[in-house]
Amino acid sequence: MTDKIFPDDYYKYDDFNYRKYIKQIYKDLDNGYVENPRNLLEKYIGKKYSKVFICGMGGSGIASDLLKIYLEEEVDITTVKDYKLPINASKEDLIIISSYSGNTEEAISCYREARRINANILIICSGGKLDNYAEQTNTPLIRLPQGYQPRAALAYCFSLFLRIFEELGLIKNKEKEVDEVTSYLSKQNFEKVAMDLSEKLLDKTPLIYTTTKHEAIGYRWKTQINENAKTLAFNSLIPELNHNELNGYENTNTNFHVIFLTFTDDFYRNKKRIQVTKKHITKKGVTATELEIKGNKLIKIFSALTLGDWISYYLALRLETNPWPVDLIEDFKKDLGPFV
Repeated sequence: MTDKIFPDDYYKYDDFNYRKYIKQIYKDLDNGYVENPRNLLEKYIGKKYSKVFICGMGGSGIASDLLKIYLEEEVDITTVKDYKLPINASKEDLIIISSYSGNTEEAISCYREARRINANILIICSGGKLDNYAEQTNTPLIRLPQGYQPRAALAYCFSLFLRIFEELGLIKNKEKEVDEVTSYLSKQNFEKVAMDLSEKLLDKTPLIYTTTKHEAIGYRWKTQINENAKTLAFNSLIPELNHNELNGYENTNTNFHVIFLTFTDDFYRNKKRIQVTKKHITKKGVTATELEIKGNKLIKIFSALTLGDWISYYLALRLETNPWPVDLIEDFKKDLGPFV
């Protein structure tokens, strides 16, 4: 195993080998980027779009949130995580329907709305109803590789989006940046840090604190802990939490562990806020860990994401939990019934 300080016997809980998917994040980044969708996008190449909407939930939606961080100076992306498109969506827009399974009902609902307004639609999925709709209506479709849990396909989807935006002329070429981040990640071993921090989180409720700029990264940590370790976690934002949540530590119990994710490009006043926040909550008996993420923008994003995936994975094993299935979510969908 990777490190003998982590008991080998715990790995028996990973009987679907979820660990493999975390180890190949850098490969998925590369594979998604080298995918060449140009021939699938011919009807949209050369068009000018008023706005870009990406409709997707859960693991299929988080890529959009991360793209907003990375591409903030190049393209304005609106993430849609609901049944309806924003009221300002029009036929001049590019609307991407992203659902790994192809059966996500919120994404299907947005697809139907996009059809009604005659927008430029692109579907990204691995099969399911959306695949069928694309075939029936001649809607451009990019098929994702099968065999993933949707949340595990994040890196592939993220870099595939980059390639799509390049082909559509929305952003400049990102080959150099993708090569840099894949090379960097291939040489890193985040598992030792994850093993240590997962022990601190045992029997605690994780609170993930980031600045507003990096909200999507803190949210991804939260959802990975939710889905992989099957336990609650929450994320909040600096500076907003200093105006409300901080006061909650006056009368709270100490069954929390706060993780401050800090980045070299955080605004200087927010950096000070993080230090002062840590000072005050530790005075109240709450334990905390600060992790500083370094590198260029894309390296920072995927270093933080990979570390978060590993932490959620090792916390799952410590909780004697299989990180792969999401049984409670599947049971909920059955009780919810079919979407028509």
